[in-house]
Amino acid sequence: HDPWGKAASKYTKEKLTNAKTIVLESEEFNRKDVYGRYLGYVWVDGVLLNLLLVEEAYTNASCAESKYKEYFTEAMLHAQLTGRRFYGEIDPDYDYEIGDFKWK
Repeated sequence: HDPWGKAASKYTKEKLTNAKTIVLESEEFNRKDVYGRYLGYVWVDGVLLNLLLVEEAYTNASCAESKYKEYFTEAMLHAQLTGRRFYGEIDPDYDYEIGDFKWK
């Protein structure tokens, strides 16, 4: 588990729950990551949700070979400058000593 994981999950759930249209897109060539997980993009009402999570500083961009690499890289650089969430803020729901979420 990573800091801001719960918040990112909640944000994603809200976007998907309130969406009128959801479109899934796969990579043409790199369909799986090094762990064998399928890679894909989620478009919510015409907006790339994966990119939105990077722009909102819930995560970094880890798309070395992606058709949207330029966009993710630019979004990550802008998000880093904000110092928000993933890029500097302390996640109040995360226990940094044990490396897991605080269970309430």
